[in-house]
Amino acid sequence: MAEILTLNSGAILEIPAGVKVKHITQGQAIKLVLPEKGLDFFVIEEKGKDVSSAIAAAWKEASPSIDHKISKTHTLPAPDGFDESVFYEYASDDADLIQAMAQRKGDRIWVFLTSGSKADASKRSAQISNCMESLNAPGMIREDLSQKPLQSIRGRTDQLDQFITYAMKELDVPGFSIAVIEEGEIIFEKGYGVKKWGEQDKVDAHTLMKIGSTSKSLTTLLMGQLISEGKFDWHTKVQDLYPPFCVDDEALSKTLEMEHLVSASTGLPRKDFPMVLNYKARDVFQQLATTKPTTNPKETFQYNNQLLTAAGHIAAHTVYPEKSMDEAFSDLMFTKVFHPMGMARTTFTPQENFAFPHSATLEGEVTSLTLQDDAFTEFAKPAGGVWSSAHDMALYVITELSGGINARGERVFDEQNLKYRRTPQVKAGHNVSYGLGWLIEKKKGLTHVNHGGATLGFGAAFGFYPEKQCGFVMLTNGWGGHTLNDILRRKLLELWFDASEKSSEAVTLGAQEVKNHLAGIKEKLSEPSADWIRPFLGKHYNEELGFFEITQAQGGYFLDVNDGLYKARLMAHEGHNGESSLSCADPWGIHIIPIEGNSFKIMEAQHTYVFKKVGG
Repeated sequence: MAEILTLNSGAILEIPAGVKVKHITQGQAIKLVLPEKGLDFFVIEEKGKDVSSAIAAAWKEASPSIDHKISKTHTLPAPDGFDESVFYEYASDDADLIQAMAQRKGDRIWVFLTSGSKADASKRSAQISNCMESLNAPGMIREDLSQKPLQSIRGRTDQLDQFITYAMKELDVPGFSIAVIEEGEIIFEKGYGVKKWGEQDKVDAHTLMKIGSTSKSLTTLLMGQLISEGKFDWHTKVQDLYPPFCVDDEALSKTLEMEHLVSASTGLPRKDFPMVLNYKARDVFQQLATTKPTTNPKETFQYNNQLLTAAGHIAAHTVYPEKSMDEAFSDLMFTKVFHPMGMARTTFTPQENFAFPHSATLEGEVTSLTLQDDAFTEFAKPAGGVWSSAHDMALYVITELSGGINARGERVFDEQNLKYRRTPQVKAGHNVSYGLGWLIEKKKGLTHVNHGGATLGFGAAFGFYPEKQCGFVMLTNGWGGHTLNDILRRKLLELWFDASEKSSEAVTLGAQEVKNHLAGIKEKLSEPSADWIRPFLGKHYNEELGFFEITQAQGGYFLDVNDGLYKARLMAHEGHNGESSLSCADPWGIHIIPIEGNSFKIMEAQHTYVFKKVGG
């Protein structure tokens, strides 16, 4: 059970289950003891209005002998009830992170300090977020929208339209589409910008974009439908339906149920690199077979794309065992999910009126990617492979809000199984839980059922408020689109309920954050010297990720992953201790850390992949 902790000032925090409290000074500084000994998390109260001074003082209380160097500063829209919010990142090695978050109300500042292993921080991110987000300062009155009536935006769509145009320009988003739903109707839908940067073809409400992980709730909707038809149950053991299924823990493999695979609560950590970089050589079942749990089931929120993909494929296998799992899943999604809701254009292989993915150069310029750059989701369709439009996804919102009745007034899904997917399974933050392919958030008195989606070049936001019978769909084809989606969710709450969401402030801060992020990356990159990089030229191999080849060509050095599956320019990256590594640029992403033997390793949250040089 969670514990409520009262600080000296009267502020209160929620301490998640499994986390112990240790006072390290006379009540002002508190260490939260997490299960991992290599991760420190402190809560420290300071007086005054200078947030940077308060953070410096907090570090002296928590770690007197350590002098941390700030690498990035983020100014955030202050949460409801606070005056200021700042987030610092500090220079550290590749395996560790050091961060500070401070929130000010009046002349009191609360500082949260995190330092230690990146792997452990990733594992415990839900508990850390829960603690920080639960802070309730003395005298704070949180906004409650539950008693406010929804004010339709029907007559005020011009305000939303103008705001979208302004925000897109500030954030350099190439294309965007939106649909707004109220009381079972689409009351606004529109496309903005272009499908491909530098071309004139415009986005409209029917333009297809990849929706990424928003696909997950559609997969669990299919599962619910098959359960209604008696094919299996939420609690059916996975191995009873597909005996070869396993993870790298025999006991856990035997106990996992279909529900568990889509609940982000099995204890298996996120492991995206094999899915993104080596999907042709190792399918999700092979990837899962080498994935160990890092916590007990239900202990904490841990997202895993391979598990959900396996769930969709196994569910489809119960209907069409003679077909490949991918084919069976695709066929069933059309016949039992898309078509019943009237989602006529939603697909896995777009043929017309679709957008291209985009990224940003280190100079901050928008650049289009190819469909191949985002092709990994085709091999993990249940977790993130759906292409849809704002219009089609709005029809899905209508069906969810009505409990399984589509926009034509026809019952197409069983209400019990549809709503069961929204049952909280594991805490993902303060007043936030993960259900079955859904995030269920209680904020400002409203239940917000939602899920985002992100691939290498697309971003999606999709959610609804059941008590108010309203919802939204937002699809973008640009790197800054994730920020845009969050800002527009704020704007909708302002329009619907006169909520205090600071959407205009969020545009200014968001645009600056994007620029600062790219500038921070660029500052650390340079052309590698020929003598330094020469030993690393050639092919390198890791069993899970395959072949990585570092080559020299006109214009610089390049990384080729698995014979052209992914290509990027390589540049030298200077670490905080002066050590050099390699980092991908244009597009930027993978960070390569040299090790002995003229080879390297790459790191991903809780996983480290060590490569051996081939023939050397």
